[in-house]
Amino acid sequence: MRQKRQRLYQAGVHVIELDLLRRSTRPITHPRLPESAYLIALTRAQTGQMSVWPLGIDSALPTIPVPLRTPDPDIPLDLSTALNAVYDEAGYDLSINYRENVPPPELSDEAAVWLDQYLRKHTMR
Repeated sequence: MRQKRQRLYQAGVHVIELDLLRRSTRPITHPRLPESAYLIALTRAQTGQMSVWPLGIDSALPTIPVPLRTPDPDIPLDLSTALNAVYDEAGYDLSINYRENVPPPELSDEAAVWLDQYLRKHTMR
């Protein structure tokens, strides 16, 4: 994955990465990255400048800028709207069993309470 990312940078490609997995190794590493459950990163071509959006389990997905070619300005991408559209179109509500235990790693007590309240409100749990 890192080699592919490096090839994209060298080719002058802007890279947007969404790390929304709860387990395994974070694909984006840097000593100054904030500690968070999830992370969204945008690395702009040629500059190597990285913007990051740290997220918790209770965070709404942000609207992020999508860089275009110069001289066109960035366009906004509402990640929450995009993810909801994919979720609805794919019918994930029919295939995901939200009554199952959360896979490892364990949630913090605060995150577990938030998730339980969220699921009670949004599902037929």
